Amino acid sequence: MRTSAACLADAVALEYNVGRRRRFMSINTAVEQLLEIEADCGGGAYGPDTMCVGLARVGAEGQTVVAGPMKQLFDVDFGPPLHSLVIAGDLHPIETEMLEFLKRTP
Repeated sequence: MRTSAACLADAVALEYNVGRRRRFMSINTAVEQLLEIEADCGGGAYGPDTMCVGLARVGAEGQTVVAGPMKQLFDVDFGPPLHSLVIAGDLHPIETEMLEFLKRTP
């Protein structure tokens, strides 16, 4: 059984914040880095076709929620921060139905 994982892209990379304006990681950068790590380490935990949900500014006006494979979320414009990424594991049929609802056609 594979469980889902949440990646909070609002966690700020320290090298960008020492004495500088705060910069937040985007979903696009998170996906890019996660796929690079998986390619280098080869653990098989996820890949370009792994279903994910990208969320931006949840609860605020203009929030964005998009579901799709990692490779598709890489190209979505989620707008300004704060961003979060959920990497889906084994899903209940109701969760699968909701992700289908949230998918954006390429």
